[in-house]
Amino acid sequence: MNSQRPRLYQAYLIDELNDEADRRVGFKCKRYTGKTKYKNAYGSVLDFSGHTALKGTDEKFNDYIQKLGDAVTKNAQSKKTTANKNRFDDFNAITEKILTAHAGDRGKFAVPAAGKELGASNVVKRDLGVDLLSTKVPFEHWYSVDWEETKLRASGNPTLSKVQYLTSPTSKFHY
Repeated sequence: MNSQRPRLYQAYLIDELNDEADRRVGFKCKRYTGKTKYKNAYGSVLDFSGHTALKGTDEKFNDYIQKLGDAVTKNAQSKKTTANKNRFDDFNAITEKILTAHAGDRGKFAVPAAGKELGASNVVKRDLGVDLLSTKVPFEHWYSVDWEETKLRASGNPTLSKVQYLTSPTSKFHY
């Protein structure tokens, strides 16, 4: 859940556009009494699960993500102006970075696994850009399986049915 904290913070900035009684994001942050801390470059920070900072959510991650997005969307429809547009742009930008990081992190497992299932020459990789966590110079890139291109490459080929199976909702193959 820690990867969601920058997104939660951007949602918090958007939620501040509401009257205090109507705010849903960050309601526990101001009165958090937990003692668990972790260290980062800025010192000690209270450790918490993101869902505890959003009113009306439980510990189900998907529920938390959905409600956080709904709160931002509601505010975008009623509170967005040219003066605060940057808050919404920042939320969208950090969301895209998180999605890319998740896809890139899964890609290091999905690309070899797809190669094992389909044959490496049948798998098309998508370059997701620089791995923001890379410590190597030159920086490594994140990759994922480009399933649409992989399907096109497999068109008319016996591996097409296998690609379609791997990308179906009933597949146990996690990409």
